[in-house]
Amino acid sequence: MKKTSLKNAKSLKEQIEKKVEELWLESKNKEINTPLEKETWLRIKKSTKKHQRYLYAKIAAVFVGLIGIVGLLMQTDNSQPIQITNNGTTPKHLNLDDGSSVILNRNSSLSYHPEISRTVSITGEAYFDIKKDSLNPFKVHTSAVTVKVYGTSFNVYSFPKDQTTQVSLYSGKVQLENTAGKLTKIIPGQTYSYNHTTHQETIKDHNIQKQIDWTHSKIICHEISMNKLLKKIANYYAITFQVEDSEINKKLVSGSFRVDKDVEDFLEMIKFSHNISYKKLNEHTYLLKINP
Repeated sequence: MKKTSLKNAKSLKEQIEKKVEELWLESKNKEINTPLEKETWLRIKKSTKKHQRYLYAKIAAVFVGLIGIVGLLMQTDNSQPIQITNNGTTPKHLNLDDGSSVILNRNSSLSYHPEISRTVSITGEAYFDIKKDSLNPFKVHTSAVTVKVYGTSFNVYSFPKDQTTQVSLYSGKVQLENTAGKLTKIIPGQTYSYNHTTHQETIKDHNIQKQIDWTHSKIICHEISMNKLLKKIANYYAITFQVEDSEINKKLVSGSFRVDKDVEDFLEMIKFSHNISYKKLNEHTYLLKINP
């Protein structure tokens, strides 16, 4: 009887090892996309010694194989991702669980998993003031760029309609990784831009205070193209501009504009300063053309 039990136990052990090995092989080709998956793999890699990693890799493979089940369980408990959207006309101030603070621009959203509070995703624009934690980095995911910091303040601009993500550093240091896998660092006073289509990167010196004046419901610009300004206004107000005359896009604009007022206040300003007329086609669309 004892020999039979040992034999059965050995057989069960072999079956378990075989199943773990299968999951491990499958996981090699599995894409790791969600913040929860990324964070788990990162912790496994960092917390294990070199001679232990093979064992823990197998355990991680089991975890990856069970991600789907975990996802289903998450739908029925209190650990669902938290999403905050600013549908108002003024910036929304948020305090995160780790002590960091965020200012969320209008027509923007932020989401995070309560169990991984120092990893968030954003759509739109947000200003971050991150509490320092040298052992636990804070990560911000956009559709094209991931920002990694330990304690700093910076602005992220990444609206769905735009083909560019921008990160402006106010203080401290940040590490940026784009969808092409390239790592970049910037210093305070610099703005990093990444084109989603061409994958081109640029780093320019900027007056960062002007970059974050939106936190006070203002846009301050100095000789920027009308095309660039209209894109920003369209993102903030969730509207579309149809430009009938291409010359409008080439005009240079300087000034200060409130973005907590009706969009037609802005349109009235450019109407008189740049001889541009506008017509409301529907609730979310305006036609712009040069007056004859």
